[in-house]
Amino acid sequence: NCILVDAPCSGEGMFRKTPHAQEEWSPENVRLCANRQREIIDQIWPSLKPGGILIYSTCTFNLDENEEQVKWIMDEFNAENLQLKTDLFQGVSPALDPRVSAARFFPHRSEGEGLFIAVLRKPDHHPGRIRSVKNQIKELDRKQWANASALLKANYWAFFEHRNQVFAVLQEMALVLARISHCLYPLHFGVP
Repeated sequence: NCILVDAPCSGEGMFRKTPHAQEEWSPENVRLCANRQREIIDQIWPSLKPGGILIYSTCTFNLDENEEQVKWIMDEFNAENLQLKTDLFQGVSPALDPRVSAARFFPHRSEGEGLFIAVLRKPDHHPGRIRSVKNQIKELDRKQWANASALLKANYWAFFEHRNQVFAVLQEMALVLARISHCLYPLHFGVP
């Protein structure tokens, strides 16, 4: 399979086309974007099948959001950075870091605005991983459970807290919900 991540970025490649992009740019915004890009990659990587391809792109020029991200993906996930033959196309530049294979499109060398593209492959032997997510459901403490069970039959319902709200689910669904909440973001379940 193939996943394309056109990552939200600081937009340096859009300065000429979109003047307000210059006003929004700052070193802090570059750091914010780089962190957000890593979160996105970290979240989608498990969805990529072994041997699958990740195409990573931005519309910015800085190393932090481009070559450094590719090196991070290679180190973090043991990904293979596939070679791009940039010399075959007029106006396309190679990566600025010789340890990375990528295509860079600079507005003074090619038509259009700024663009960075790298292609990575997930190792064949690297299975998808199931990982804990940030907004897991939580079991109620004794006081919360007593309050909830006073409203509904405790032997029929199980109670959980999710995003500061108490939910009731059928007893037979409690184990299923507990398992999936460790690898998925449940949006709706049970009775609030």
